[in-house]
Amino acid sequence: MILFAINTGLRTGDIFNLQWREVDIEQQRLKKIVKKSEKPLSLPPNDTAFGIIEARKAVEHGPSVFYNPMTGGKFKDVKGALLAAVKRAGLPKITWHMFRHTFASRLTRDGVDIVTLKELWGTQTSAPRCGMPTPTMTPSGGRLAGSARVTKSWQCSHSGQRKQYNVVT
Repeated sequence: MILFAINTGLRTGDIFNLQWREVDIEQQRLKKIVKKSEKPLSLPPNDTAFGIIEARKAVEHGPSVFYNPMTGGKFKDVKGALLAAVKRAGLPKITWHMFRHTFASRLTRDGVDIVTLKELWGTQTSAPRCGMPTPTMTPSGGRLAGSARVTKSWQCSHSGQRKQYNVVT
């Protein structure tokens, strides 16, 4: 789910609630209503995200793309598991929302314009309210490319709060 979050920019709740009826395997698109904005989103997943979808399809169980193997139902929260993994790895604090910012940072680094980023993020505002670099991403065959490299920090202001994020780019 972490790789999926980093490669789609979807919010945790939208990943947890992603249903197979919202996945178009033939067109290689995710078509869903983003919960926070109530806005329809048609997302062309990159190769990594689409590979995850294909792997999940091979073990499809019920209507949810991601489900809890312990209960068979959808995930409700994975904060504890993430915190434990981060602690075991000796990493600084990482939250699920950082994966969304990693997605945005990687796209802007690779040259995606802010309007396209806004559409891929499914936001209502004109742009994410974050100080992001603007470096070079080109859609490859209609699907987004990208790979993880280094970690850098930047600040973001959501709801008037300034937060420091470590982002894998």
